Amino acid sequence: VKPRPCVHWVVKDGVKWPAKDANTVQLVVSSLPAAVAIANGGERARLNVGLHLREVKEVWTTSLALACAVEGLSAADFSAAVGAVKELDLADCWRRPPLLSGSEVKAALGLGKGPEIGEWLGWVVRWELENRGGGAAECE
Repeated sequence: VKPRPCVHWVVKDGVKWPAKDANTVQLVVSSLPAAVAIANGGERARLNVGLHLREVKEVWTTSLALACAVEGLSAADFSAAVGAVKELDLADCWRRPPLLSGSEVKAALGLGKGPEIGEWLGWVVRWELENRGGGAAECE
């Protein structure tokens, strides 16, 4: 049995929220260091912000709000962080499929079936986050 983080246990067994909510709270709490860096204005590189949002998905504003609360930042700081995410055109980046499909990666690199395709798709996503407006042909 895999041990559960304390936050998950408190939310699911202590507060008695559904497991799905406990998973969401655990995700937000575990991603707090990245959210704090974004909320403080110290980390606004498109790649790192995009990777954080791809991890927390639709709860990204909750993640930034918690970071602001933990750091004692103001509502203006929260608004600035949200504005920076929107300015970077990342507010829904987790919904966008990679520029290249697994089949395209496989063909471009001459790979067979296997886990390395997923690893290369991760690099495609990273490239796309670093190269705003870049197209599939450039990525390939």
